[in-house]
Amino acid sequence: MNHQLPSLRDLLILCPTLAGLDPFTELFLREADHQGARVIRTSGCSEVAFHRCRIASIARDVLEQDDSRRWVCWIDGDVVGTAWDLAHLCLWVQRAGEATRRARPDWPAISGQYVQRTRPKLLSARQLPDEQPLTVQESNEPPAQLPPVYAGMGCLCQTVEAFLNHCEESAEVPHDNSTMPCVTASGPLKKQDGTIIWAPEDFTYCACEWNAGRGVYLAPVRFGHVGRVVLYPDDEVELDF
Repeated sequence: MNHQLPSLRDLLILCPTLAGLDPFTELFLREADHQGARVIRTSGCSEVAFHRCRIASIARDVLEQDDSRRWVCWIDGDVVGTAWDLAHLCLWVQRAGEATRRARPDWPAISGQYVQRTRPKLLSARQLPDEQPLTVQESNEPPAQLPPVYAGMGCLCQTVEAFLNHCEESAEVPHDNSTMPCVTASGPLKKQDGTIIWAPEDFTYCACEWNAGRGVYLAPVRFGHVGRVVLYPDDEVELDF
């Protein structure tokens, strides 16, 4: 089946930052906003997991009032791409979801490819050896094999329904005379081989997706990661294990 490229008018972008956006990311998000995406930005919180929970709570409230959005995409304040990249990331969620033959609320999340700033030959994702790649077939194209991963949340996309399910599956914690969903937290995480690692909050978010039966896969959409220069994946980049 051939798919039409999704409209960014259907996209909600979540961008938590500590001290504001990198100028390249600012231009990236302005382009997305110009093409219809709604962007929620928050800043000023040094605890990353708490910050993600706070912006998830805001997004949940927004989506209760705005039922026009179909996709939610996490974008970090130092990640850059184009509106075309965002639309294709949404398209890969659709392709992957249809490949699983599940209902839309159970479609997997999809991460774009971006490199680690300190190790630019490694992607910001860890492959899961005990999970099978997802085969996605598109008409007139060779089948794509999407690796199963714990991914960074720098460019992580999912359906609105899956995002809201993630919030509902999370514990509610007190915040500002109300509560917010604890969608992620850094801490010990048991890997599939039984070993325990200290996981950053983005890997924990992905682990929750796997535990809920949805999963997370890596798609061939490349984004830049801003350091002293903008780093992009090349053809020799590898997944972390």
